[in-house]
Amino acid sequence: MITLRTAAMRVDVDEEYGATIVRLADSAGRNALAHYDWETPIPARRGISYGNDNLDFHSGFRGGWQETFPNAGLPSVVDGIPLPFHGEAATARWSVDELSETRCILHVPSRLPLELTRTMEIDPERAVLRIEGEVRNVGAAPTDFVWGHHPAFPATPGARLEFPAGARIRPDIARAGGLRLDPTPWPMAERSSGGEIDLSVVRDGAHHELFYLDGLDEGWAAIRQPDDTPSVGLAWDNDVHPYSWLWIQRFDPGFPFYGRAAMLAIEAQTSWPYDGLDGARRRNMAHRLGPGETMRSWYTVSLFEDTGLPVVGVSRSGDLSFGEAR
Repeated sequence: MITLRTAAMRVDVDEEYGATIVRLADSAGRNALAHYDWETPIPARRGISYGNDNLDFHSGFRGGWQETFPNAGLPSVVDGIPLPFHGEAATARWSVDELSETRCILHVPSRLPLELTRTMEIDPERAVLRIEGEVRNVGAAPTDFVWGHHPAFPATPGARLEFPAGARIRPDIARAGGLRLDPTPWPMAERSSGGEIDLSVVRDGAHHELFYLDGLDEGWAAIRQPDDTPSVGLAWDNDVHPYSWLWIQRFDPGFPFYGRAAMLAIEAQTSWPYDGLDGARRRNMAHRLGPGETMRSWYTVSLFEDTGLPVVGVSRSGDLSFGEAR
């Protein structure tokens, strides 16, 4: 386990398993991420395969923050190569190229002729983590991929979610939660049975839903937590990740959660919906790099204490802008 640390922030990264960020803590030691230290279900990597990539991924999923690369969502077969659920980078062992108390550089290859490098650095004065990413095509032909971030946070009733003006909601056909599939302006979605629901406030009770947000003029979001959990401002490269997937899972009784978890993920992604790289290629939504080419991206997360004011912007440097009280 890699630990980066300043007086304001601690970041723990499991380089042996997807370079998953398992702790994103403030100066009081409070983890802003949802991460569960379960023994069961036994991860596929400790035993044998469950029989498909979806189950294998979820057998080891405990929350935290993964990168989805070179696939995101359902398994894909691209040019005859099977790509697992959420891509192999989310579960593979990453190599550590550089490590200091506040900064690290890691990289991971993939099944395609692509390599992903991640540089992580904590701000010396503030609870701000900055991530720089780079994908390189090491092959001799153009190669397609999708690329995203999958940070999971506590889905606490009353938590408030904020996105840029202009964002539109598109419920996933399989996880619509009783909502109409027609796009609607954030944050109000239309129920199939009539009426509206405000998705900007996390609801109580058990539910499992997935939404896609497009129309983002800027890449940022915020979660204002109602309890002792740190609130979070997120900012990302909107050119590389122009869509956001909003996944909310509270006490799903099925595998692997077994009614034990309440988490939500705000995922900066290349494409939508959830049908993997082969689907993104069919819709001309995948990224493509020629031989020797690179693509760079960035992501910033800032921890803060909620004062009741709505967040109206998060910058690349981690600065938050607030609006007037409602």
